[in-house]
Amino acid sequence: MIIETERLILRQIEISDSEKLLNIMNKETMYAWEHGFSENDVNEHIEKNQKKYLDYGIGFYTVILKDTDEIIGQIGLMKMEKDKYDGGWIIGNKYWRNGYAFEGVKAFFEYGFNELNLDVIYAEIKHKNEASVRLAKKLGMKIIGETVKNYRGKEMPHTVFSVSKKDFYSTT
Repeated sequence: MIIETERLILRQIEISDSEKLLNIMNKETMYAWEHGFSENDVNEHIEKNQKKYLDYGIGFYTVILKDTDEIIGQIGLMKMEKDKYDGGWIIGNKYWRNGYAFEGVKAFFEYGFNELNLDVIYAEIKHKNEASVRLAKKLGMKIIGETVKNYRGKEMPHTVFSVSKKDFYSTT
């Protein structure tokens, strides 16, 4: 499956994306995670997503600029529980403030609502990630709670957002 928007192509992550994703998943982009990804981290991330494609038909997708064929990040939906899907997005810091995240996430949410017949999409966003919080709200997402994730032995508080199909289409 490929999703296209006016400026973007979203397709499944491939092993050949590894080097470009490594450059994108640097410490500046991944500030909310509090570290940049190593080559091993990126390769594990790709392998996990390729398994998710086989198991669930969905995961993170590579985001490519149509005009230049540049890989600028990843956007996707991850199956978390039986009927719970979380939206996620990582756009390289040199591409911030161009509306790419909104454009790509909006298209992926539309896919989730229309093709996967989801009623609700969730997002768990680390408290420090103010740009992602703004994006979630722009997509019509509302705060429904909080959770703490343990990542690399460290507790990281996250805000849990959700948006129903009806609220998404009345907002975007």
